[in-house]
Amino acid sequence: MMPEVLFDSHVHLDDERHDLAAIGAMLESLERSTAWAGAMIAGYGPDRYARSRWLCDRLPQLGRSVGLHPWWLAEVNRSEDEREQGWQQLVDEVTSHRPSALGEFGFDRNVRSRLALDAQRDWLERGLRLAADHDLPMILHLVGWHGHALDLLRAHRRRCLGVLHRYSGPLELVQSFEENGLYISFGLDVLERPAVFEPVVVAVSADRLLVETDWPGPNGDYPAAIERLSKLVETIAMWRSVDVSSLARQMASNAVELYSLDASPTGLR
Repeated sequence: MMPEVLFDSHVHLDDERHDLAAIGAMLESLERSTAWAGAMIAGYGPDRYARSRWLCDRLPQLGRSVGLHPWWLAEVNRSEDEREQGWQQLVDEVTSHRPSALGEFGFDRNVRSRLALDAQRDWLERGLRLAADHDLPMILHLVGWHGHALDLLRAHRRRCLGVLHRYSGPLELVQSFEENGLYISFGLDVLERPAVFEPVVVAVSADRLLVETDWPGPNGDYPAAIERLSKLVETIAMWRSVDVSSLARQMASNAVELYSLDASPTGLR
């Protein structure tokens, strides 16, 4: 059975490699022809802020976040002055064009040769303080170092701290992350490693569960990624022994609550 509503909780529709007008037209077509009901555009760096604003102005079922992704911070030859300038642009964007969330921020051990753990921690702490000051949820990027992240998040605990996007951490930390105010989102890679992910996905509370495409990636164009997202929801429903449509609606409602979206996804209105 196909889900009746799909909310993509993490996508990079503002990627500079794609024409904005074409993306907008594609999303309008996707809404008419599929169960797609909206998405959260995850922040990467300052060059994309205006692009995500343009898309959200055109499609009210989109939300947007702004952030300084660990990859952006660790980009080759990026100076400390450029990082500081990026931080000021981020602060200006948050105060001038309030987003739905802050991030991506986080830890990524794959870029530690260009941005050490201590530096990544400093930037994540900055992001957490800014999010608290503006009462915004955080979108957290964690590749490895989940224990380090949990230690830091405990010091910034709030009722709703944010979401761990495309979760790849251990089963044993799921409850601890939830207790510290985190939702947990799973990506399309779950379909490639079901034996690894099934017990982790099942362990997440129903009211903290999200799914995402993290597009663009190796999943073709965005409509193809949405097809795989539908398959992911079906798979999770089977693992959790619940109705597919009920699960999809629950996850869409979770996203609306997490991001305080003004326009509920189609199918939830």
